[in-house]
Amino acid sequence: GHADVAWAIMHALAAEPICERARIPVMIVSGSAPAISEAGDYIFRSTPSDAEAAKLLYRHIAAKHKRVGILAEETEFAQALKQAFLSANQNGQLALTSQDFVSGTTDFRTLLTILRGERIEGLFLDPQTEFGFAAVLHQIKELKWPVPIYGAYWPASPALLKIAGREAEGIEFVTTPLLDGWLNDEGVRLYNKYKAEYGPLRSVDSVFPSTLEGFRSMLMALRSGEDPRAYLYRTKFSGIFGPYRFDSRGDIEGYSFVMLQIKDGQPRRLR
Repeated sequence: GHADVAWAIMHALAAEPICERARIPVMIVSGSAPAISEAGDYIFRSTPSDAEAAKLLYRHIAAKHKRVGILAEETEFAQALKQAFLSANQNGQLALTSQDFVSGTTDFRTLLTILRGERIEGLFLDPQTEFGFAAVLHQIKELKWPVPIYGAYWPASPALLKIAGREAEGIEFVTTPLLDGWLNDEGVRLYNKYKAEYGPLRSVDSVFPSTLEGFRSMLMALRSGEDPRAYLYRTKFSGIFGPYRFDSRGDIEGYSFVMLQIKDGQPRRLR
């Protein structure tokens, strides 16, 4: 029944071993860490892995540059994303220079100066939050350093765009598709209903479909009368963005990444 299901959003990686040993199905609706893919047979997630995001971002950057820098925060999320990006460079196509900073850092000028001294052609910003992204971006602009900026997820956040303003213009980044043009009729109806009641999303678009479909699929599993775990593995679902399923590692399939760019103050699909 419902008591046998754990919903893990915060501290998912810490909770997973406990749930796995207890054979309690878990649906993670907002967790993209690559390690979740190997967490166990009872762990599912309705948002795609950062490993896939890093591969797409890497291919995009490698097609344009030879020397690239990474500035990453020392958090589990940011470091896992960085490692996934580094792993995509197995053939050494890119000459990569990486610098890390601790959470709470407010002065990035020394790290930026080091990266600039490496004559990098592009910079991948990898902070924990959109606020950290905006803070680094502002100091890059203060240094009058015209290096192309790349990122993941956060440049699409309304919070970042509000803080950064024109400083965000031109950033290219990997994220899930924009809701406009991606949701089907049911999705548009539900999203409009959500906005009418709660207002626009303050974070990245992916939170809405991943949360809704995570709860929907688990609820269907609970109501099926079958073993919820087996049901989730075998079922093809019809979601607000189209069909999807969960693969042998519990990762969602049918919910992928795209490259976007901030243009005229708004995220737009890169052709």
